[in-house]
Amino acid sequence: MQSYETPLERARRRVIEAERQVTAQLELIAELSRAQHNTAAEWAELQDMCKHLRYARAELDGRLADGEN
Repeated sequence: MQSYETPLERARRRVIEAERQVTAQLELIAELSRAQHNTAAEWAELQDMCKHLRYARAELDGRLADGEN
């Protein structure tokens, strides 16, 4: 974390971190699926994570489009 972040910079950083986390989870679940593990619960949880991430990304994009700093 930087020594000082505006709230918008912090939100941007957190959205980027969440996108990376979702990507890593997707790769892990896919790997478990290929190994014949039951991953139904994990897929459901990933879908929930994606829903929250889409909301956060849309909110951030809206604030950026409005020119907030």
